[in-house]
Amino acid sequence: MVGTPGMTALCKYLAHGLDLHQQTEITSVTQTDAGWELTADQPLGTFDRVVCTAPVPQAIKLVGTALSSPLDRVTYAPSLTLMVALNRPLDAPDTQTNPTDALGWIAHDSAKPGRSTQNCWVAQASADWSVTHLELTKDEIATLMLDLFLTHHALDATDLAYATAHRWRYALVTQPLGQPFVMSSDETLYAGGDWCLGPHIEHAWQSGTAIAEDILRAA
Repeated sequence: MVGTPGMTALCKYLAHGLDLHQQTEITSVTQTDAGWELTADQPLGTFDRVVCTAPVPQAIKLVGTALSSPLDRVTYAPSLTLMVALNRPLDAPDTQTNPTDALGWIAHDSAKPGRSTQNCWVAQASADWSVTHLELTKDEIATLMLDLFLTHHALDATDLAYATAHRWRYALVTQPLGQPFVMSSDETLYAGGDWCLGPHIEHAWQSGTAIAEDILRAA
């Protein structure tokens, strides 16, 4: 599945008409007699039901003690990611995969339909390389991964237009929970995501669908 003109297009379409708070970090989820009280840098209100789809370590911090099942058996592998924009075409396959290399996966992002530029590439480091370098700064990660990318494609710095790195700490579920979601004993607080069933996008979809069906059943 590829969103056009960007990967956020599907979410923007589904969110049409909804009241969204973007760039908002929830710092506490507290149950009161009136419902669930959500707080960020300020109180956001009280809600009848809450669905948390954060990665497990963040979900545990926010809502773990209110859930009927423990989540701490779920494990992840990290992924360090580099995005590169080149100022010239690159003669290489659109997808390159070699799990034993430091750069285990490389893809031509501009090859996706609807992209306006033709020279953007994404590289993901292998799990081992990511674990080893996880706590470096993003600038340090970008420098190291860019050197690997340029060397791999026989490029030099003059071919580079832009590069940035992303630390994806909870990238790949290695030990899922084994059930589609967990909830509080009163069925008003849910937690779910790919970590419930497996590492792929369809697992996140299955978990979300199961939560929605359960909420509709109880409504």
